[in-house]
Amino acid sequence: MILATCAVALLLAAGPDAPGGVQKVRIRVDTFERKPISRFIYGLNFPESESTWGKGVPRGVSLSRMGGNRVSAYNWETNASNCGNDCDGKFPNDAFLGGGDEPGGAVRKRAGWAFERGAGFLASVPMLGWVSADKDGQVSLATPLAERRATRFLPSRARKGAPFAARPDRSDGAVFQDEFVAWLEGEFRGRRGDPLRPIFYSLDNEPDLWGSTHEEVRGNRQGKDGYVLTGYEELVSRSVEYASAVKDVAPEALVFGPSVSNWNGFANLFHNDKPDPAGRKFFLEYYLEEMRKAGERQGRRLLDVLDVHWYAEIQSTNHQSIANEWAPQDAAMVQARVQAPRSLWDPAFRERSWVDRAVGGPVRLIPRLRELVARHYPGTRIAVTEYYYHRGGDISGAIAQADALGIFGREGVFAATLWPQGSRWAYKGDLDRTYACVFAAFRSYRDYDGKGGAFGEASLQATTSDLERTSVYASTDPEGAGPLVLVIVNRSEQPVDASIELSSAVQYARAEAWRVTGGIGACTGPERTPGEIPVERNALVASLPPLSISTVVVRR
Repeated sequence: MILATCAVALLLAAGPDAPGGVQKVRIRVDTFERKPISRFIYGLNFPESESTWGKGVPRGVSLSRMGGNRVSAYNWETNASNCGNDCDGKFPNDAFLGGGDEPGGAVRKRAGWAFERGAGFLASVPMLGWVSADKDGQVSLATPLAERRATRFLPSRARKGAPFAARPDRSDGAVFQDEFVAWLEGEFRGRRGDPLRPIFYSLDNEPDLWGSTHEEVRGNRQGKDGYVLTGYEELVSRSVEYASAVKDVAPEALVFGPSVSNWNGFANLFHNDKPDPAGRKFFLEYYLEEMRKAGERQGRRLLDVLDVHWYAEIQSTNHQSIANEWAPQDAAMVQARVQAPRSLWDPAFRERSWVDRAVGGPVRLIPRLRELVARHYPGTRIAVTEYYYHRGGDISGAIAQADALGIFGREGVFAATLWPQGSRWAYKGDLDRTYACVFAAFRSYRDYDGKGGAFGEASLQATTSDLERTSVYASTDPEGAGPLVLVIVNRSEQPVDASIELSSAVQYARAEAWRVTGGIGACTGPERTPGEIPVERNALVASLPPLSISTVVVRR
């Protein structure tokens, strides 16, 4: 430890910049304390779909989520669904999800894809109350609500209240979600208890937006500000009912909820200034407390994972949102995007957005959620099942993605699944280019050498002297016996020399590096850098190209 301390002192004495414009940062990795990294943070929504993601889905996807607005009206008996307002306001009942007419066909093919690749599967349980009865196209909002419910939809209920059938009875006038869970558990019997390929259940999708997304069954925008708002009591009541039904069938299954869409959903279900019945304005506090109380009454946990969606609202200094993929991708936009993941954790980072103004300070999303859990429902895990930082075909998108994955692992997030939000037309219609760079970021963690080389399962404490320019994530195996795998991000547009000090009882001897680099519309890598990096007295220097991701593997 004396040697390590002396080495750090020498690094601290070094100047901030090296000759020739190369920047210098100091990184320290402490190997003495290890925290587990959940394997389920490396997830995608609908990863099996080439029409969604192109052909470049990386090896190592660990969780597949079948989510989105379609699942709210998904009829598992026939595979009919309704995309709601997502389809140009036409609200079609259709066969988009595939699966033919076989019960659960759309789910079977997606779960099968995940299990064949050693991944878990997150199924969504509809709670909206109505599912599509046909695949006959547009549902006209000009038709009275009662009539369109009666002719185009079927009641969806949490419990059947009768023995489950080998094949669901399509003449009984309703669709039962506990029977769906029983079907899925039976279809893939043997998955239960498999730590690599579990089945999880999500309580629907973005219920805070039901009023606008699913007018076809919720009514024609007759509520406040043109929305039929989801009520606090309504959502909790439905969540308790459906979570209980899931647990009755699959007691060991983990249940995710409430899958709300953004900060307004977290705060008040888009009720604006309306508090909940207890007088609090923050919805997630109310939700966690009520789910805890319901679980205590039943003598079992009903909510296992607090699930939210997070689409960064950050704007550049030119007042352009990073979600605007058609805006000029100038230096201001690039810096806004690559800094955006800091809002997931950094207590000193102020983002330029309405969320920052609503919070009144740093967002620090994940620590904030952990604090809510600790106060209102201890033991609940955290998931982010939709997120995207845009421009997935640019190096800036890759850097934001690499940062997000590193943060999820270090901050103890249980599950995360990227949502396909990219505009292929920003890349001249080329779907493979649309996500090429974010997939390169995935490979930096899950397949950096093309042979399955992966970030470790245990997180180590790692710090950088310049958080604005760089970030670092460190890992090893759970026993600490294997190599150290570091992912180092250079967010600046200048090259950086990173002086790395390893605080360890083990003497390391050599290191190798793989890099992702690129620009607007293209990325290369991860590519192996020539030769090895010497390690002397547990210190090494890694050269980081401008706007790059480096996976550094340090061996004994």
